[in-house]
Order: sequence, then C-alpha cells, then structure tokens
Amino acid sequence: MKEDIFLKIIDDPYFSVLVKEKHVGSGVSRSYFYSIVRELRKLKVLEENALAFKVIVPYKFDNNCIRIISDKLLFLSNQHIGFTMILDEKPACFDCRLMTECVYGLKIVSKELRIKRDSTLPHSSWIQMVAEIANRIRNNSSDAQIIINNN
Repeated sequence: MKEDIFLKIIDDPYFSVLVKEKHVGSGVSRSYFYSIVRELRKLKVLEENALAFKVIVPYKFDNNCIRIISDKLLFLSNQHIGFTMILDEKPACFDCRLMTECVYGLKIVSKELRIKRDSTLPHSSWIQMVAEIANRIRNNSSDAQIIINNN
C-alpha cells in the first residue's frame, strides 16, 4: 500500500473505523463511518465488514521502482489488529517505553509467519522481519497480493 495511504489508515478516524464493527464508539458520524468503510473496501483492507489482510507494508515509488518501506507495518493476528508499528530512524530500544509491547509484537509476527530472528535488538529485528516479508512478496512464496492504487 502506498505510504501516504498507509499512514492515513493507521491514524484516526480511519483506524477507529478499522477496529470497530459499528459506528457506535468510533467517534465519527454514521454517514462518515460508512464513507470510510467504502473507502477501506476499495483499498481491499475490508471485505464484507471483516479485515481482509494479514500484513500490510507500505511502499513508495523511487526511481521508477517500488520500494518497500521497512520501518512500518500493520499486522493482523487472530482476526484482530495485532499492532501497528512505525519505527524511529534512530533506535533507542533500551530507553523506549514500548519495549515490552515491541518485543511481544516481534514474537507474534515471527511465530505466525515463521520468520527466524537473528538480531537481539528489537529495532534491527523489525527491519529484518519486514525485509523478509518483502522478500516473500517478491518471491511470491506466500499468498501475497500486491495492491497498487493510484489514489
């Protein structure tokens, strides 16, 4: 998914709509809720009001090539959004207040996608993990669908 669209859907109000089944509690009006639902369906993120992905990694065009961005990820676990991740450019793992959640997320992704981790630093492990997901998409070794939208 294009990076700008990825950033849009992991932020409110899109993310609120993504995690709610009904407009109640989403923080948006009913009509705006269903407008966002229609847009998420067009993006193939929702299908029949259910989440329609396992992993979303953003990309951007760079010199007429698609470059997958390795510091962002949206992951689905047990039909619920497991987590969203945007890494800082400079790793500060040992000072990060989200270290526990970060390591837990790493364990979930590596287990569910059967990706071996080589690094002990979470930041490096995430970069490695997204790179492996990108390799699988490129090699078509998993049920991956590359959606290139012109929005």
